Amino acid sequence: MFNVMWFYAAGGRRLLREDADETVVRGIWRSYLPGPWIYLASTLLAFASARASTILYGVIALFYVVESSLFGRAGPRRRMR
Repeated sequence: MFNVMWFYAAGGRRLLREDADETVVRGIWRSYLPGPWIYLASTLLAFASARASTILYGVIALFYVVESSLFGRAGPRRRMR
């Protein structure tokens, strides 16, 4: 559901601030795009192995934490007003 909200808000820049950095928006868009498919694969994997599915869910969460902490700080940050 989070991805649906993001794609709706960012699609056509419907609900984004006018000064939102296009590079950041595209980066977020790209990082969220494979998420639903990976979660679907992990859910289907549960039919074969619950343990493997649980591990994959943990790897997905770890990936997004590491990705946001490493690549989220790439550029200078502006203060929010």
